[in-house]
Amino acid sequence: MPKSDYTRLRQRIRSLRLTQQSISKAIGLSESHFCHKLQGKYVFNEREIRQLCWLLNIPQAEIGSYFFCY
Repeated sequence: MPKSDYTRLRQRIRSLRLTQQSISKAIGLSESHFCHKLQGKYVFNEREIRQLCWLLNIPQAEIGSYFFCY
């Protein structure tokens, strides 16, 4: 599994003054599982990515920079 870097995603969550707890609840994950995903232990699936983009107002053109390493 490729290494993921969710630093930009974490920064977006902080800039909107949201918590990992509130985000995890909104997308239907336990807080610990969401934290593991942010740590790169698991990858986000398509549904989770769509929900996060909606919650965090991430434009479609920027999805790659938040969820995928190039």
